[in-house]
Amino acid sequence: MADKFRDQRCFLIGDAAHIHSPVGGQGMNTGLQDAYNLAWKLAGVVNRQLYPTILESYVAERMPVAKSLLKTTDSAFNVIMSRNWFVSLFKKLFLFRLLGAVWKSEKIKAVFFKQVSQTGINYRHSKLNLHLALANKIKAGDRLPYLKIFDEKTQQETDLHEWCSKPGFTLIILGKFDELYLFTIAKWITQKYSGTLNFFYLPPTGKNLEVFDAFEVNPHGQKALIIRPDMYIGFMCDTVDMNTMDNYLRNVAGLIPPQ
Repeated sequence: MADKFRDQRCFLIGDAAHIHSPVGGQGMNTGLQDAYNLAWKLAGVVNRQLYPTILESYVAERMPVAKSLLKTTDSAFNVIMSRNWFVSLFKKLFLFRLLGAVWKSEKIKAVFFKQVSQTGINYRHSKLNLHLALANKIKAGDRLPYLKIFDEKTQQETDLHEWCSKPGFTLIILGKFDELYLFTIAKWITQKYSGTLNFFYLPPTGKNLEVFDAFEVNPHGQKALIIRPDMYIGFMCDTVDMNTMDNYLRNVAGLIPPQ
């Protein structure tokens, strides 16, 4: 692994930053994640939508992932290629039986899937996060889970990832709000974050209870989520307050107000 992933205006991603054993097929996914993590930040700086300081978060978020990947792939590779008699005997007599027994567990399958697909990677300790919620299952810094939803506005089934597919950040509020408050939020976004913040509202209906359960929101509660362009949750709060969201966008995420 390179000693550093950035030197002034030069950035390293993918195999230029870290080379490792192909065990688990992790190299391509890691390189793509490096590129995605850096690309939206560079685009924001180049288009003068984000302060240049956000580029510091690329190394802070991705280097720990590379270190962890190198550790796990090297360990797996050493076991596979080992010529130690005891390890060879273990592989021959017990390894595949053990894997077969373990694979019967749905929980272990889920953990394995998250590890290999790298959807379990999180940036919870990143300075780009602001977690102001009591939720423990999903937190700011986690990848936005893929959950199907029923869009009350269009009366169509869709999913959270589709809502967040447009360029820029995405604000999703969960709970019951009157039309006037929703209009006030939309107006606030138009005046301060037009083109950089998309907005969606999910009311507590029977078809969307799974989403409310996932984010630990009761039908009478509320929650605000701001999703980064790379599909990671940057902000999570148990109240929908424009001043708090404004503080996150300007002082944590580093969005530059339009002139």
